[in-house]
Amino acid sequence: MTGFMARVKTPSKQTVIQGSFFEDDYLEKSLGNISRDPDYALTELVANAWDAGSTRVEITVPQMEGKALVVEDNGTGMTTDEFKQRWMTLGYDRIKHQGKQVVFPPGVKGKRRNAWGRNGVGRHGMLCFAQSYTVTTRKSGKQSEFVVETSSGDSPFIITSENLKAAKGHGTRIVAKVERNLPDADRIRRTLSARFVHDPEFEVIVNDVSLSLQALPGADNPVVLTVKGYGKVEAQLIDSQKSARTKQQQGFTFWVEDRLVGDPSWTLDAYAPVDARTTFGRRYTILVKCDAFAKYVERDWSGFVKGDARNALFKAVNEYAMEVYQAVAKEKIEETTKQVFVQNLSSLKQLSRSGREDVAQFVSAVLASEPTIRPELLAVAIQAVVNLHQSKSGQRLIQKLANFQPDDIDTLDRILEEWSVQDAWAVLEEIDRRVAVIKAIEVLSARTDVDELHTLHPLVTDSRWLFGPEYDTTEYASNISLKNAVNKVFQVQTTPAHYDRWRKRMDLFLLADASMGLTGIEAFDAASELVRMDKVLLIELKKGGSEIGRKDVAQAEGYIEDIRGTGEIEGSFYTNAYIVGGTVAANTAPRKVLQDANSHEYAALNPVSYSRLTRTASKRLFKLREKLEARYDTASSGQRSRLMDELLSQTDLNLQVA
Repeated sequence: MTGFMARVKTPSKQTVIQGSFFEDDYLEKSLGNISRDPDYALTELVANAWDAGSTRVEITVPQMEGKALVVEDNGTGMTTDEFKQRWMTLGYDRIKHQGKQVVFPPGVKGKRRNAWGRNGVGRHGMLCFAQSYTVTTRKSGKQSEFVVETSSGDSPFIITSENLKAAKGHGTRIVAKVERNLPDADRIRRTLSARFVHDPEFEVIVNDVSLSLQALPGADNPVVLTVKGYGKVEAQLIDSQKSARTKQQQGFTFWVEDRLVGDPSWTLDAYAPVDARTTFGRRYTILVKCDAFAKYVERDWSGFVKGDARNALFKAVNEYAMEVYQAVAKEKIEETTKQVFVQNLSSLKQLSRSGREDVAQFVSAVLASEPTIRPELLAVAIQAVVNLHQSKSGQRLIQKLANFQPDDIDTLDRILEEWSVQDAWAVLEEIDRRVAVIKAIEVLSARTDVDELHTLHPLVTDSRWLFGPEYDTTEYASNISLKNAVNKVFQVQTTPAHYDRWRKRMDLFLLADASMGLTGIEAFDAASELVRMDKVLLIELKKGGSEIGRKDVAQAEGYIEDIRGTGEIEGSFYTNAYIVGGTVAANTAPRKVLQDANSHEYAALNPVSYSRLTRTASKRLFKLREKLEARYDTASSGQRSRLMDELLSQTDLNLQVA
């Protein structure tokens, strides 16, 4: 018997006109995750060793493709006939032919172990890494060595080599030269450690490192759930702060006969009783032991087979999860409420009775959605609500007016004659923001440990007012034709590796040694009354400590010519280019103008240092920077202004989301 066709039974009175054939990748397709994912493949091979009664499994993971991946166990091994009958049968039913109980090799007595295998697919795990592999197995004084390869036609896999000889001992060794899906040894260790229950007489070793397999908690507080029509399961709430369970294990974890099914998750199809982002979701695990559902496990143990059985199981554990979540939440809510009210007692006393009611309702709402929130975080939120309530009620304004000097009152009166409070606030807030930008650029451009690409560069390119009042307009936007032109020019120079989020910002490009921002102003053409590109602002930002030389200016000039030469932008437009760096070389002209054949100026190149940029910006703000200096430089040593911190964090955040 060499293939599937040899085992096909047909009625004696029926004539077989045509048998079936197999594509050469049939077996790989039928194996699913086992043929694609190293984690699943090696998990199944370890499970095979368990089923063979082994007490020790050694895995050797190579560091590069072309080298040997080895899985060796000390189990019972197989005779030649057993190998051909078991290994070479598609969908071999382990339980049907060998029973549920594991048979141990000679010398191992008094042990009982249930087999995990049932679908006959795990033994093909090496096909994840190569088209062929070698199996060497010893049993009853003989050693058999086979080379197994995938095939097509009437057999999806075949034995291409066989070697028999006398040998002592027992066990099986599987070897493949890795052609694809090279596994990572550290990842394999973590995966295997989490997927099998600890047994002191079953050792798994990866590259000479012995693993600590999963130690499930004892039956401290199990709850028996009856899944109607399918049997009983045990569920238990596990607190990771009281056990050694890791963050990656939080959620529902299903165990069948001491082996993990799928990956832990708080989502079960349509059920999601716990938000994984909450403190409860990050802290707790619901462990479900469900041996009654063994026959509903997927072939590769990646989950349960879709159907009524899985639906019934998920419904039962979802109801249990809701109960324990509410129980934990109720106890935690009462404890947290008392604690935060005590911490904010002095602030709460300053509020009116209605104000305290508002705070109480706020606390209830927060705890209803996040019952396990840390008290210190909630206490900060309460203080913010108190401050907001005081502002809305006018208490703070009354306190400030009571402390006003006569001159301050006269100044306020003149302001309110011309401005509304909202207008004055908007203007002051914008001035405050711009002063903070200047301060931030000064600080960041002088430091060598700053991540320019994520912090300094977005800060400058998003503040176009630094380069002139004509660019400080809400109509300033990137034109589609400009984007097309820039994409043509920079498709080679741009270096997007490790910066995927930048691709979504079409006006910002990463170069080998800098970043570049390009956007343009559109205007109506007086003759045609059609919109056209009027001005383009090009900002090339070098590192903070870099020196700008003539070569840098020439490079920017090349960018301008390339963009104009793409033919994507119709009509004439003016380009203002700024090359910004730490310093400007002495032999570099402060400004270079570009003209066409008719002496018509169409571009200007401006090499400028960060310090000159901030000095110019300060003058554009009518030296308000100096007048407001106390807000930025009189803070305690090492402390930057609140607004500056917010600005820097928002810049980075916006970039990541953009």
